[in-house]
Amino acid sequence: MKVIIDYDTVMFEFKIECNDSTIQNSLKQTIKDNQGKRITDWVKEFIKKVKEETNNDPFAMKIIGCDLYEEQYIKELFNEINIEFEKTVDDKDIQDKYKAIDNFLEYAEKSKEDIVKNALRPNIENIKTHRSTIIEIPVIATMSSGKSTLLNALIGKDYLPEDTGATTATTCDIIVNNHLHNFIGKAIFDGKEEKNTNGNISEFLKDWNLKANENINDTNDEKKYPDLKLQIEGFIPNLNTSNFNLHFIDTPGPNSSQHSHHKEKTFSYLKDNQNLPIVLYVLDPEKMDSKDDDFTLDEISKVFKNNNKSIDRIVFVYNKIDREDIEEKSIKEILNKVESFLERKGIKNAKIFPISAQYAKFAQIENNLTNKKKSDLRNYRDNFIHNIDDNYKGYQLLEYAPLTNSQREQLRKTITNGELDSELVYSGLAALKLYLEDYIINHHKKTQYKELKTIANKVYKQIETSIQLEEERLEEITEGQKKEKEENQKKDIAILDKKKEEAIEDINKIKVDKNFIEQKSREFTMSFNDIKNKTFQREELSKNEAIKLIEETNEVIKNMQISIKTDLISEMNNQLHKYLENIKKITKDKFSLDANNIEINAFNAEMENSVNAININQLHKYQEEKVETITREIESKWWIKRKLNWKVTEEHKVSKTIIKIVDLYRDTLEPYSKTFTITLEDYKQNFIEKFCNIHDSFINRIETEFENTKNNIFEKYTSSMSEDKIHKVMKLKELKKF
Repeated sequence: MKVIIDYDTVMFEFKIECNDSTIQNSLKQTIKDNQGKRITDWVKEFIKKVKEETNNDPFAMKIIGCDLYEEQYIKELFNEINIEFEKTVDDKDIQDKYKAIDNFLEYAEKSKEDIVKNALRPNIENIKTHRSTIIEIPVIATMSSGKSTLLNALIGKDYLPEDTGATTATTCDIIVNNHLHNFIGKAIFDGKEEKNTNGNISEFLKDWNLKANENINDTNDEKKYPDLKLQIEGFIPNLNTSNFNLHFIDTPGPNSSQHSHHKEKTFSYLKDNQNLPIVLYVLDPEKMDSKDDDFTLDEISKVFKNNNKSIDRIVFVYNKIDREDIEEKSIKEILNKVESFLERKGIKNAKIFPISAQYAKFAQIENNLTNKKKSDLRNYRDNFIHNIDDNYKGYQLLEYAPLTNSQREQLRKTITNGELDSELVYSGLAALKLYLEDYIINHHKKTQYKELKTIANKVYKQIETSIQLEEERLEEITEGQKKEKEENQKKDIAILDKKKEEAIEDINKIKVDKNFIEQKSREFTMSFNDIKNKTFQREELSKNEAIKLIEETNEVIKNMQISIKTDLISEMNNQLHKYLENIKKITKDKFSLDANNIEINAFNAEMENSVNAININQLHKYQEEKVETITREIESKWWIKRKLNWKVTEEHKVSKTIIKIVDLYRDTLEPYSKTFTITLEDYKQNFIEKFCNIHDSFINRIETEFENTKNNIFEKYTSSMSEDKIHKVMKLKELKKF
């Protein structure tokens, strides 16, 4: 027969298959009872059950998916059974899984999506609790069982009072801080804090315990130190905290009739299923047969039954083992007696550590002991340490501590480190410390992330469900909604068509002030008349004079053309700007046109074609050669001129080129004047018509813009029904990626 256990080392979930259907059915209840427990908690009882069902016949087992610690633990526990391990998860893979959990929760905490925020909101406090790095380790016991001595042994000091009676009147929180070289003490009350200043923490705590006892007897109104808490903080040797913040808590005894509220403090730690504190319950051999432990152990039994997480975290310390006579009873018999005692209280499979806390404490503070206590320490050494010469084995507490073989081997090696390390092993304290270290890294952290993953799965499931519901909702668009959107679409398009007609008609309402053309016409006539007057002052001009006249005339023409073009374009642009402002109001800025893009080249071209300047090269048509006789006085001798008073002259002929200005005016200047005047008159009479004809393209642009806007409205309405859906579907897809 073969049994296969498929196990999830992060979530502690598993499936079991057996090739014997009868055995498979008989194991159903066992599987159900152990779901959510770590495999190391139930594998022993499970294999015992399988052996019973098979009448101790040989069988093989395969375990899939446990971690290295679990594999080693199971191998040591069942070396006689053929157990095959498959897909064992190493520490790196586990850390990667932890990181994935942290990443998802961090994503959820930072997300701004309502679906994620709504899924996370109910779990925020739970996440905060399970992310805490504080691990509380309350030490619980009936009065005078040695819990304060145990804590002194753990810290290697003699700070906490150990007198018989109700010495611990309030909780004392011992904070492990490996960065401090010396311990410091604090008393905290009513928002105030007092530190020990003389360095004597023992006296400091005694004084404040006395004040706490007085405080208890006062009413709430009379209390001098309300909500008093004591703290000491410092370095604890040989204890690896794995970056967690360990808080050892010396709790008041729950069986104190003097301080009934102690019971509530104690049980609050037992029932804390969120922070999962490690609980050290100290058993006193001399009180086990009394009823002092009964009430507290009954409560622990209930916790064990109701919360399977407590099996590892509640540890029983069988203190004062030095008072047991191992010559009468072996350590094994003594521990069997303790197991039976706890089972009668309903506590099974308890973790029990046999310890002599007094021996461990004395070994660490040997230099400060009195002679009497040094003598006690020698007796402890004689009793606990094996003696080869006398063939004395000693107490051998390490062999009976609930550790794995590898952990025992680790502690055996520390014995060779020095006398103190060996005495901590012999006293049983080293085994307890090692268990605490192991629990922190292999149990507490695992349980912490198991809970975080449970929360992450819950949040993820809620996100997934919300996404599914949202997708279904997005599919439920009714026909009535579609029709309503279609009607709104038609109305908007009809309104836009009407606005377009108004805009097109509005172009014909443009009013142009034509006075500027008349003014230009008068300016031209005056300029041309000046030229005409200059021309008719003489009938003939020399060629140079004619060229100068033509250049002057052309300059007048050029200036007039520029002036007219500029004014025409300026006037047209002014009107178009007014039009565009108006059309924007009509369409409520559904689209815009830029007046700077108006096509003005047509105006320029028409003006250029209407009037051409006079060409100087055509002057040869109006020129002719003319011969003139010129008489000139000749310089004579002086005496002839003075005595006779004669003037002597001579004649000679001169040929020159002249321009017939009358013909030039008739053929060129006068027609030019008439043509230019007609052109101006035509613009004056038909400006609006020319404006509209020239800018048909502008009107077409308006119509195109309206059509584009109409199409945009159509697309908007046809897609608006699914636009919200598309947007949300994209969001949902993004959420699904994680």
